[in-house]
Amino acid sequence: MSVHRLAVEASRWHKPNKIPYNERKCQFCNTLEDEFHFLLEWPFYRDLRKSLIDKYYWKRPYMMIKFIDLLKPENENTSRKLAIYIYT
Repeated sequence: MSVHRLAVEASRWHKPNKIPYNERKCQFCNTLEDEFHFLLEWPFYRDLRKSLIDKYYWKRPYMMIKFIDLLKPENENTSRKLAIYIYT
């Protein structure tokens, strides 16, 4: 929906030359700053992530299938905790 300020989206708004996708980096980690990085990798949120997101999802976050599973609305409890995490 492009309604957030992560570099993966915000950097494409630069006119007249948008920043190339692979250069839309997190200013702290120097890796691609996308939703995956924000939810499962960014060290700043480690403690909050541990308290709200099941270990299954963040233990080996490089597995994209886990990320997709985390975003599915089928588990109401997981969805609620994810919403709290994002809001916080």
